[in-house]
Amino acid sequence: MILVILAALGRAEKLEAMRRGFTSKNEPDAGTWSGMISVALVGVVAIAVLLILNRVQQGKKWRDKGGAHGLFREVLRALSLSYGDRRLLRRLASDMALENPTVMLLTPQLYAEAAYGYVATKRGSAGTTMPRLAAICRRVFNQELPPPSSSEGSDAAIGPSPPSTPRRTTKAS
Repeated sequence: MILVILAALGRAEKLEAMRRGFTSKNEPDAGTWSGMISVALVGVVAIAVLLILNRVQQGKKWRDKGGAHGLFREVLRALSLSYGDRRLLRRLASDMALENPTVMLLTPQLYAEAAYGYVATKRGSAGTTMPRLAAICRRVFNQELPPPSSSEGSDAAIGPSPPSTPRRTTKAS
């Protein structure tokens, strides 16, 4: 029985020696903490600098795209159109090479001229695009999309047409 107790004491001493060995080697000293804090601060400063540079770059992009097209984007946002509708109207303005795309949002007739001109340049997509453009007209102007006019003067009001745009003409009978 005494041998068992002595064996147990030996085991307890060995375990205590192991505990002291682990704790004395792994106790952090002041140098370790200051090193960890300095690395964390450098990381925070680097992230802050990257965020500031990103904001500056975003601001430059916004200023570069200002003017008539910036106004157009603001008007589209103010009209509370869906993202897809705004994207369609931006694409329409871009494809039609409109100098001031906001002009097409002044009257239903100007909008209709731009819409019909855009659909005429997009072969095969008129079946899906025209109903969306008509729905936008109803939402913006609270009326149906007017029929296309035959006057050539309206095209000058909304901007130049692409060279491939077929002109609508009426036959005199």
